[in-house]
Amino acid sequence: MSGSRLRAVAIVVASLLAAGLAAQAHAAPFHEQRSPSCTVVMGPGGGLQRFVDRLRPGSVGCLAPGKYAARRLVLRVSGTAAARITLTSLDPSRPAEIGGLLWLMDSANNWTISHLRLDGRNSRNLPSPQVNGDASVWLDDDVTNYREAGPTAGGGICFSLGSTDRYGYAVNTTIVRSRIHDCGVSDNANHGIYVAATTGSTIIRNNWIFRNGDRGIQLYPDARHVLIEQRDRRQWLRCHLLRSRIANLERHHRDQEHHQQLAQPLERRELVPRRDSSRKRQSRRCQLSLGEWSESRVPRERGPRAGGRLHGRGHERDPGAALPS
Repeated sequence: MSGSRLRAVAIVVASLLAAGLAAQAHAAPFHEQRSPSCTVVMGPGGGLQRFVDRLRPGSVGCLAPGKYAARRLVLRVSGTAAARITLTSLDPSRPAEIGGLLWLMDSANNWTISHLRLDGRNSRNLPSPQVNGDASVWLDDDVTNYREAGPTAGGGICFSLGSTDRYGYAVNTTIVRSRIHDCGVSDNANHGIYVAATTGSTIIRNNWIFRNGDRGIQLYPDARHVLIEQRDRRQWLRCHLLRSRIANLERHHRDQEHHQQLAQPLERRELVPRRDSSRKRQSRRCQLSLGEWSESRVPRERGPRAGGRLHGRGHERDPGAALPS
């Protein structure tokens, strides 16, 4: 190969290398913005309470996949508005699971709890997570207590926001894109999210709240400035109507189509199953939409006002009143 050809090949190779390095240089900052790096990592089997106690403003504490039996996990330290504290999973596709009572104390502000499975079953029969700190964000979490039934009313609550007694109000709480399900058994006091005592702006947006003992979201006794929002409100209304009346609609259409089928020639009767399949696809789309985003589940109550109330009866106790000292 002549010297001129060698120089030409060298120039092409150098250009390709430079382009690749430049692409990596531009791609790296974008990746870092999408996936914040962990400042400290913990695996199952360690002391989870000591781990969270060591977190400081700006820390991103990541939990490796596995189960963490905390029994009672108390978040005491506080972040700042400019340097939040984050507790999350090392691998969001394989969320870590924390079992036991999780309490965000009044002193613990500016926390982000994300991509975790929270099993709130605890020997104290208390709601979990209990939120008394300010400016907390709960993002992409799976929260349940597997329909735990306790000896006192309200022991099966999952999220409990604020307390009217000495434990403090929850200020500016945000719960987004989370699954809150199978919380307690029905005793008129076990809810998915109990908004008990809040100030500032409480935002409950695009969650999937289902199969809880009583109400999906309860506002009582001092819930202020609460926004419960869907990504697509019109789609939610269509799906809610479809789910609430599906039995009557299907019965009506089956009868109607049966008479139409008898009146049609044989060559046109094949159209009826196609319409039925279309309706099933519509119902399935609604189920997928509600599953991906949310529905604030109305409980099955007894009496003439069944299913129509957001607020509980006067005898319900403040879910934070029994928190440990």
